[in-house]
Amino acid sequence: MFPLLPIVKLQLIISVSVGLLTLTTVVLRIVNRVYHATLGWDDYLILFALPQGMALIIIQGLWSPMGVGYPVTETGPNLTHFFKLLFAFEMLYTTSISTIKLSVLSFYLRVFFANSTLHRATKATAAIVCAWTVANVLQVSIICRTFVKLEWAPGLIHKAVCSKHIASYVAIGSFNIITDVVILVLPLPILWKLDTSRATKSGLTIIFFMGLGVSIIAIIRIGSLLAIRLGDLTETMMWPEFWSVMEPNLGILCVSLPMLNRMLGRCIFRRARPRPRQTRLDSPCKTSHTCSAGVYSPDKEFFSQTVDTPPAEGFGCDLGLRLVHDVEGGGKRE
Repeated sequence: MFPLLPIVKLQLIISVSVGLLTLTTVVLRIVNRVYHATLGWDDYLILFALPQGMALIIIQGLWSPMGVGYPVTETGPNLTHFFKLLFAFEMLYTTSISTIKLSVLSFYLRVFFANSTLHRATKATAAIVCAWTVANVLQVSIICRTFVKLEWAPGLIHKAVCSKHIASYVAIGSFNIITDVVILVLPLPILWKLDTSRATKSGLTIIFFMGLGVSIIAIIRIGSLLAIRLGDLTETMMWPEFWSVMEPNLGILCVSLPMLNRMLGRCIFRRARPRPRQTRLDSPCKTSHTCSAGVYSPDKEFFSQTVDTPPAEGFGCDLGLRLVHDVEGGGKRE
């Protein structure tokens, strides 16, 4: 056991704090969804990603007293445990990141149910994410076989040769960032075609771009991975470990916060106005097909009035006025 270095202790405190915030947010998200509707695939996938994110924090906590930040010459007796945990850490990181991405894509399929183009693009992106996951799992065993042996024979660490492991980290990490950007951009053209106020469009765009913060962390993580020296892993793994824990946990947090808008909206509304009022929203709906629109009430359904709209405007009206309701109502039509 080694005394925790100040920076390692600070990293662990931050990780635990973010983990608790993420756990609380997901619990509130699920309670909110169960209370108002039924759980969707996006909720189940986040529930699957959450314990993986928590497990990464636990491994970080197990690693910290084993000599993180200390030269490998001092941490030799702990290397066996280091490398065994490293295998689990890498698998958990990969599966948690891919699960979060698939959760967001499932959310798109649920909410933007009437747009066939976006559906096809979303499914294609999901296939790419799955391929990225498989590639990430295989990269260690295929590109750097010596690294796998080190998990069970750490005495070989000074003989380890893996000239392509940095290139593989950068390639896989870069593709991770690209898929993040693609997932964030997918719904924006539809959002900006809605017949709503510019402020509403800007607000929805900000919600979707909250994920950019996670992408920035992914970029920082790649930079920290470039500094890893396999021959001195315990001293050089400090920052890659930290950013690898932060990325999935903040990702879960970012995709869950927007799901609390109804719960938070009610609390704020009730504090500000003891007697609830109904505020009629503008609607592009005119004649022909039906489209939910018009009335917001904090104590009832978000959009409860039914009006008519022509076929060409049906999706724009339905999405523009039911987006928040569909986030919590399972994307079901009345």
